Amino acid sequence: AAAAAGVTGLAGALGGTGAGTIMVPFLNARGFTMKQAGALAAGLSCFIGLVGSASYVATGANAVGMPPFSFGYLYLPALLGLAVGGVAAAPLGVRLSHRLSEGLLHWSFLVILTAMLLKLFGVG
Repeated sequence: AAAAAGVTGLAGALGGTGAGTIMVPFLNARGFTMKQAGALAAGLSCFIGLVGSASYVATGANAVGMPPFSFGYLYLPALLGLAVGGVAAAPLGVRLSHRLSEGLLHWSFLVILTAMLLKLFGVG
């Protein structure tokens, strides 16, 4: 699981999509329900985030013109905002995932992935 989280963190960070968008389908394809995949991805998100952050620091190590409080491409004020927002919203996500059916979770995730893919290619 640690190796999958590492690869997922790197791919999610470099692709700009976030690691959970890769980890949840990966786990779901291996037989986990969407609720289990979401819970496992949330549990691994700290490790995934560390790998993703390390990739931003490494790839931007020689970047010039970065704002203050930046380490490579990692901007600390944004990291703090994302961390606070993620911790604050986590209980809502847990409650919502327990109330929705497996099918609705699956299709909702598919819609989110499709929107992210369209945005990645500049369509949305």
